[in-house]
Amino acid sequence: MEENQDLQDLLGRIHQLVNYNLIGIDDLNVIQTFCNKEKERIERGNVMELIEKDKWKDYTVYAQQDTGKIHPESAIPMIWEYVDLNNLNDKYRKRLEISKSVADDIFLNVSEVDIFLGEINDGLIFMCKLNNGTSLEHYIVNNTLKKTPISQQEFDTYKTNYEGGLKRELDRYLQIDFANSLSTKKFTVGDVLYKELLRQFTVHSNIVISFYPAIHVLDYLRIINNGGVNVEVNYRRRLTFVMMLEYYSGASRIEIPGSGVYDRNGLCPPPDDSNC
Repeated sequence: MEENQDLQDLLGRIHQLVNYNLIGIDDLNVIQTFCNKEKERIERGNVMELIEKDKWKDYTVYAQQDTGKIHPESAIPMIWEYVDLNNLNDKYRKRLEISKSVADDIFLNVSEVDIFLGEINDGLIFMCKLNNGTSLEHYIVNNTLKKTPISQQEFDTYKTNYEGGLKRELDRYLQIDFANSLSTKKFTVGDVLYKELLRQFTVHSNIVISFYPAIHVLDYLRIINNGGVNVEVNYRRRLTFVMMLEYYSGASRIEIPGSGVYDRNGLCPPPDDSNC
């Protein structure tokens, strides 16, 4: 079995704290109790918690490509609309996250990152194409401390899984109002949130970017060039993500107020999906 270096680092830290007399028997009992609760969480199968609708009332969320603030009520219905979708499997109702160490990698020398949606048995995954100087490399970047390399074939398979899984359900929902439209296959994360993550990291070491699936509920018209022709598109009913900075503290995951953004005009498609 391959050694888990992160686990070894964690155990080494505990060993060091014991050696320095910074934790004792009572503290080790707390760690033991905590570990038992985490084992129970794994056995229940809810390691990544389902989205909670009512947590959003106190948060202001920004459109990440804009400088102006939008009222929090603009984001709350987006979360609720997604959570309330009929016949949606619970594996799609979970938040995803990108750790600070992975964010450092994917934002290296770039101001925005394209996130491609894929699907495995457990639900959605986030994938990136990163340029190594000579070619594109493919990675899974969510819920991990190190980006996970995958082959081009795996990348394509996970995209196909999504298109035949959750995306098919979202297309049906979208086409209630827009008969020929298709829902999101790729979205953009700008570095506005990453820069804030770097500022907050000095205070909160276990910080992550959390992604909450959401649905655009407001009409947002945009003119885009499609094959040399300007086309007006509407983002309403499309999948997006509300992104928040959060950090782990003990058994809790704590949101950082004022750090929320959502992708408004980086969604792909509409209508030309050749680059999605």
